[in-house]
Amino acid sequence: MRQLQLVAHGEPSHVIELHTVSEPTLGQEDVLVSMEAAPLNPSDFLLVRGLYGVRPAFPFSPKDFICRDLSLHGFWLANWIRNAPRTEIQEIYQKLGDLVADGSLSAAVEHVYPLEQFKEAFERSLKSNRSGKILFKLGAHGSI
Repeated sequence: MRQLQLVAHGEPSHVIELHTVSEPTLGQEDVLVSMEAAPLNPSDFLLVRGLYGVRPAFPFSPKDFICRDLSLHGFWLANWIRNAPRTEIQEIYQKLGDLVADGSLSAAVEHVYPLEQFKEAFERSLKSNRSGKILFKLGAHGSI
């Protein structure tokens, strides 16, 4: 699978590289989530530039920071997700999926970039007059 890796702190277009890596080995309690797109957030650029509270060892994949332990940014669900029964979590994700499918839950998307165009995506995401999210399209058919 393809993965963006931070190799040093600095300007995103100079310190982020696209690599091919092996798929992770899953444990009995692990879940592999396929993603069709991934957003760029302002906190991501603070991390890349070395201005965030976390200073990871290099090379570092942003997914390790954003997705570890199924923590969700913007929501205080981390403790619930760690302790909730798997069936309950699946039910919630199904309800959220249904809301997205019927159009009740959505977010404005300005542009979707293939992962190979990550430098252009970073540049566009830094513009202050964006009309929506900047996303990465992952994989040949929208999955990792």
